[in-house]
Amino acid sequence: MENFTAVNLELAQCLKLCADGDKSAFTKLYKLTAPKLQAIVAGMVKSDALAADILQSAYLSIWKKAHAFDPEKGKAFTWMLVVTRNRAYDELRRLKRTGVTLELPENIIDDLEIT
Repeated sequence: MENFTAVNLELAQCLKLCADGDKSAFTKLYKLTAPKLQAIVAGMVKSDALAADILQSAYLSIWKKAHAFDPEKGKAFTWMLVVTRNRAYDELRRLKRTGVTLELPENIIDDLEIT
């Protein structure tokens, strides 16, 4: 539990520095959280490639909204997880609306002739 608290304090500090435009703090924040967030999103969308796209969008949002994080209201990782999950849900809703599928059918006919 102590290690989890120390990591959250470090993440909170990184978010504060990100809000001030500190790119090295953002790099540290990414290194500390990306593997876990990637795994969570990949489990939600069932696609590593789509998860990577969502994660990129989520981190951009985290960078832009770092000033909105309030350590009095919650933990830093939880805040980042909510931002990331919301991006994933938004993308899943968008895909559902447009009828895009993440899987390719097995029976695609290749009628291209290569000479």
